[in-house]
Amino acid sequence: MLFDKLARWLPLPDRTLQGTVFLDFDGVLHPGFDNTFSCLPVFERLLKKYPQLQVVISSSWREARTLDELRQIFHVRLRQSIVGLTPILPGSNRQAEIRQYCEAHGIRRYVILDDGEELFPRNCPNLYLTNPATGLTAADLRHIIAILRRQSR
Repeated sequence: MLFDKLARWLPLPDRTLQGTVFLDFDGVLHPGFDNTFSCLPVFERLLKKYPQLQVVISSSWREARTLDELRQIFHVRLRQSIVGLTPILPGSNRQAEIRQYCEAHGIRRYVILDDGEELFPRNCPNLYLTNPATGLTAADLRHIIAILRRQSR
């Protein structure tokens, strides 16, 4: 009885959606390069609702910081979802780095969150571009979830 009452007030996480999110920071977790992480709560909402998602940092921030340092940006309860960094491949685009990570770790279901269209080839699969002026929005989450759901079929 008490559980039924709590369930109505506390939404339970949805464990059905699985996959990997390749995450850029600038233009995604905050507008442009303002380093405020003002859109981080929107992204963390995705991780709370879908705890099976794993996150790999593809942002250029990985070039100057360790994985543990980058995990500190996220809420303590979500840090275990941040599982890796894409390799740095001089002379390659971001898609090549993501492709290499996917091949090394057997990843087939993924979405790429980025704002830098120029970092990817035309018609890059699973790329979701955010508006760099706003960063990630709640409306973007619906599209991201749809991409991952299509891959689950």
